[in-house]
Amino acid sequence: MTTKHAATATSRLALLLNTRRPVLARTLAALLGGYLFASAGAVLASVMFVDRDGLPSDALLGGALWGLVLYALAIIWAFGVRSPAKAWGSLLGATAVLGASAALLVLAQRGAA
Repeated sequence: MTTKHAATATSRLALLLNTRRPVLARTLAALLGGYLFASAGAVLASVMFVDRDGLPSDALLGGALWGLVLYALAIIWAFGVRSPAKAWGSLLGATAVLGASAALLVLAQRGAA
Protein backbone atom coordinates (compact mmCIF):
# COMPACT_ATOMS: atom_id res chain seq x y z
CA MET A 1 0.00 0.00 0.00
CA THR A 2 1.38 3.33 -0.97
CA THR A 3 1.31 6.45 1.11
CA LYS A 4 -1.40 7.95 -1.06
CA HIS A 5 -3.69 4.94 -0.53
CA ALA A 6 -3.04 4.97 3.22
CA ALA A 7 -3.93 8.67 3.43
CA THR A 8 -7.12 8.06 1.44
CA ALA A 9 -8.11 5.17 3.69
CA THR A 10 -7.45 7.27 6.79
CA SER A 11 -9.51 10.17 5.48
CA ARG A 12 -12.36 7.82 4.60
CA LEU A 13 -12.30 6.38 8.10
CA ALA A 14 -12.28 9.86 9.63
CA LEU A 15 -15.20 10.89 7.41
CA LEU A 16 -17.13 7.77 8.38
CA LEU A 17 -16.57 8.40 12.09
CA ASN A 18 -17.52 12.07 11.80
CA THR A 19 -20.79 11.29 10.05
CA ARG A 20 -21.79 8.40 12.30
CA ARG A 21 -20.83 9.85 15.67
CA PRO A 22 -23.90 12.13 15.99
CA VAL A 23 -26.19 9.23 15.11
CA LEU A 24 -24.54 7.08 17.77
CA ALA A 25 -24.85 9.89 20.33
CA ARG A 26 -28.54 10.35 19.54
CA THR A 27 -29.16 6.60 19.69
CA LEU A 28 -27.47 6.36 23.08
CA ALA A 29 -29.42 9.40 24.29
CA ALA A 30 -32.65 7.79 23.13
CA LEU A 31 -31.90 4.42 24.70
CA LEU A 32 -30.07 5.30 27.91
CA GLY A 33 -31.35 8.80 28.56
CA GLY A 34 -34.85 7.77 27.56
CA TYR A 35 -34.72 4.81 29.93
CA LEU A 36 -33.67 7.02 32.83
CA PHE A 37 -36.33 9.60 31.96
CA ALA A 38 -39.07 6.96 31.67
CA SER A 39 -38.01 5.29 34.92
CA ALA A 40 -38.10 8.56 36.84
CA GLY A 41 -41.50 9.39 35.35
CA ALA A 42 -42.84 5.93 36.20
CA VAL A 43 -41.68 6.27 39.80
CA LEU A 44 -43.27 9.72 40.10
CA ALA A 45 -46.54 8.49 38.60
CA SER A 46 -46.58 5.46 40.93
CA VAL A 47 -45.97 7.64 43.97
CA MET A 48 -48.72 10.02 42.88
CA PHE A 49 -51.20 7.19 42.28
CA VAL A 50 -50.48 5.54 45.65
CA ASP A 51 -51.51 8.74 47.38
CA ARG A 52 -55.05 8.34 46.06
CA ASP A 53 -57.53 5.75 47.31
CA GLY A 54 -56.68 2.55 45.52
CA LEU A 55 -54.55 -0.53 45.47
CA PRO A 56 -50.75 -0.29 45.29
CA SER A 57 -50.79 -2.71 42.37
CA ASP A 58 -52.95 -0.27 40.41
CA ALA A 59 -50.44 2.47 41.14
CA LEU A 60 -47.56 0.32 39.88
CA LEU A 61 -49.45 -0.61 36.72
CA GLY A 62 -50.35 3.03 36.06
CA GLY A 63 -46.74 4.08 36.62
CA ALA A 64 -45.44 1.40 34.28
CA LEU A 65 -47.85 2.40 31.53
CA TRP A 66 -46.95 6.06 31.96
CA GLY A 67 -43.27 5.06 31.76
CA LEU A 68 -43.86 3.43 28.37
CA VAL A 69 -45.43 6.61 27.04
CA LEU A 70 -42.54 8.70 28.36
CA TYR A 71 -39.98 6.33 26.83
CA ALA A 72 -41.57 6.67 23.39
CA LEU A 73 -41.64 10.46 23.73
CA ALA A 74 -37.98 10.50 24.81
CA ILE A 75 -36.94 8.52 21.74
CA ILE A 76 -38.81 10.90 19.47
CA TRP A 77 -37.27 13.87 21.30
CA ALA A 78 -33.71 12.52 21.03
CA PHE A 79 -33.94 12.42 17.24
CA GLY A 80 -36.01 15.58 16.88
CA VAL A 81 -33.70 18.16 18.47
CA ARG A 82 -30.91 19.95 16.62
CA SER A 83 -27.92 18.48 18.43
CA PRO A 84 -27.09 15.36 20.43
CA ALA A 85 -25.86 17.55 23.29
CA LYS A 86 -29.27 19.18 23.57
CA ALA A 87 -30.91 15.74 23.56
CA TRP A 88 -28.66 14.54 26.37
CA GLY A 89 -28.98 17.74 28.37
CA SER A 90 -32.74 17.97 28.16
CA LEU A 91 -33.32 14.30 28.93
CA LEU A 92 -30.95 14.29 31.90
CA GLY A 93 -32.35 17.58 33.18
CA ALA A 94 -35.93 16.32 32.96
CA THR A 95 -34.86 13.09 34.66
CA ALA A 96 -33.37 15.05 37.55
CA VAL A 97 -36.56 17.12 37.93
CA LEU A 98 -38.82 14.05 37.87
CA GLY A 99 -36.57 12.14 40.27
CA ALA A 100 -36.36 15.03 42.71
CA SER A 101 -40.13 15.50 42.55
CA ALA A 102 -40.70 11.83 43.31
CA ALA A 103 -38.24 11.93 46.22
CA LEU A 104 -39.86 15.03 47.68
CA LEU A 105 -43.32 13.51 47.32
CA VAL A 106 -42.20 10.32 49.10
CA LEU A 107 -40.70 12.37 51.92
CA ALA A 108 -43.89 14.43 52.20
CA GLN A 109 -46.03 11.29 52.34
CA ARG A 110 -43.85 9.76 55.05
CA GLY A 111 -43.98 12.96 57.07
CA ALA A 112 -47.77 13.15 56.77
CA ALA A 113 -48.28 9.52 57.80
